[in-house]
Amino acid sequence: MKKIIGLLTFLNCLIFNSTAQMCPVSSENIEVTAWIPLKGNMIKYIAKTVTSDIPEAFIIILGKNPTGVFTIEGGYEDDAKGYTYANLAHSTFNGNRSIYKIYDGDDEDKFREINNNNDSLTAQQIKQKVVTQLRKYVKKDIFNPDSLQQTAYVVNRKKDNSLWTLGITTNNSRETLAWRLHPTSTMCWCSFRWVCTIYKK
Repeated sequence: MKKIIGLLTFLNCLIFNSTAQMCPVSSENIEVTAWIPLKGNMIKYIAKTVTSDIPEAFIIILGKNPTGVFTIEGGYEDDAKGYTYANLAHSTFNGNRSIYKIYDGDDEDKFREINNNNDSLTAQQIKQKVVTQLRKYVKKDIFNPDSLQQTAYVVNRKKDNSLWTLGITTNNSRETLAWRLHPTSTMCWCSFRWVCTIYKK
């Protein structure tokens, strides 16, 4: 009987979850914030934010330098295990993009196993990993919090609240960087990743 139920579940996944269209994106579950000096130390702010009540997806706008915009991008890695992830991203004004891992589901899985599923202790260890990883990137001169300038941004939402973009215009207002969530589906599970494209006026 269990084999029959398993087979039916497998077939249901194949039939109804074969495309990314079965992974709707609602802006109600997306959080866009920006770091400002009043929020204190940037790295500590990031560590606190990415380990507290994480929404389905989030972006923290850190600021811009002459070459592009730095963001923290993350959310739920997939809805199979409910694990989360966070990346440091540098999206340049000429269309290039560099992604630097901060932590992902493998790290969370390892911490949970070590801590015997103690969520509070796991969150503390993830927070410390975030701080350690970001300081490494600063030391490697990948990004410098002190050199970033604040930038304005616009979130565009449709009436059905299902599709939106986050837009940041460059200094000369000729290009706009636009972020959106790209959903993919594997069997019964959805995963989301941020993509960024450049639009020239």
